[in-house]
Amino acid sequence: MEKPTVLIPFKPACKGSLCQDVFLYLRPETNGIQVESRIMRVVYENPWYRDAIELAYLANIPGDFLVDRRIVERHYHVRIFFARHGSKAFTPWMMNSFISRFGEKEAGKITGAYEALDILGLSPEELFRIWVPQSDFFVLCGQNIKRFKDLYIVNYDIPAILHKNSISTDIAVMIFRTSLDYRHIHILISAVGRELQNAELLRKDMPLSRIFHYSKSPFEQILDASGYVYREDAGPEDPESSSFFRYLTRERGFSPREVMGALNQPIMRFSQGEDDILIRTQDDTFPDAADRFSRVQSHSILPLDEPLSGASLKLL
Repeated sequence: MEKPTVLIPFKPACKGSLCQDVFLYLRPETNGIQVESRIMRVVYENPWYRDAIELAYLANIPGDFLVDRRIVERHYHVRIFFARHGSKAFTPWMMNSFISRFGEKEAGKITGAYEALDILGLSPEELFRIWVPQSDFFVLCGQNIKRFKDLYIVNYDIPAILHKNSISTDIAVMIFRTSLDYRHIHILISAVGRELQNAELLRKDMPLSRIFHYSKSPFEQILDASGYVYREDAGPEDPESSSFFRYLTRERGFSPREVMGALNQPIMRFSQGEDDILIRTQDDTFPDAADRFSRVQSHSILPLDEPLSGASLKLL
């Protein structure tokens, strides 16, 4: 089995609250030196970005390594659970929220993505590519629900994501350590998209999410760090060395068990209902994300099929 090729080893997290570790990793179907070079061009040919961004990690992770360690499955462990179980996995609050949006009679038509494949006779990619108007799309506690025909399909994209993950597909991973806030990070990502379109590496009608993933919240930065950062000997870097993790434990007093427990059971009760902590803290600064976490009233414990590995990651 091939090991990750680490071109720039992971640099220790910076201190303070202004160091975002934004992961960017290319989807298997688009990984290539052309895309990587265009991304780097946007960052380093613009003096404003160049002075505010440090490349803290760069590696290529082989497909067989990803498959053997079930890295993708563990990364999406919560969304896979809902894709398999559909409405059976909904908490009472989630079901009530769905009914408020679509009506009680529609609740019986909620189905997980894998059951929908059988009902509709579609391939994972065909299900993923179905376009629906925004009114037929709903994000509920981090789970994507798409209305198609008479079905409400939970996490319709998960079968395609896992199908594309094979021993022959590598993933390129970068970490941009930056003082930029998320407003400027989104501007940077939009600039990358325009560069890829101009180079005809991205169709104008194709969303950027089909090309690459990037961390959209501080908690998602820790989730990305827990599966996609490796040393040159192929051993995993400890996610506790990521910037937001250190901020939570060293400056805000959370325990490592509390932080990693949030990734294992991310659906939480807040004063105004339930949400996924990764979604609730999107675009937050470190202090704002920590403040939201401190106001969590409880976790909605799910009997997950494949939680993140490691005893320290269990919520006890």
